Amino acid sequence: MYDFFPDVGAEDEEKPQGNIRHLGNPYLQCKYAYDKMKRHIVERGATLANVVKQVVYVTDIRYQGDVGKCRREEYGQAGPIPANTFLVISGLAIQGMLLEIDITAVVP
Repeated sequence: MYDFFPDVGAEDEEKPQGNIRHLGNPYLQCKYAYDKMKRHIVERGATLANVVKQVVYVTDIRYQGDVGKCRREEYGQAGPIPANTFLVISGLAIQGMLLEIDITAVVP
């Protein structure tokens, strides 16, 4: 079964909607987004090794290096990086968000 985990970013889960963690830091926003994604897919019996596709949206091409480093670190133990699309967009839903990540996983 495929499961889709859309629009994961650095929205703070512990504060009111609209609060973003790690303002101005794309690397730490990426790490926080992956942390949230990993917790969500574990709840469904999967890991990053089950991810078959991801789309990364960033608001500035200069974030590519930080996001690439973050992605390599996160998938390091899980195996190869899945099919990936990297898009530069003009803005995201909440001011201060520098990136969002969508993943599709094959869930056992």
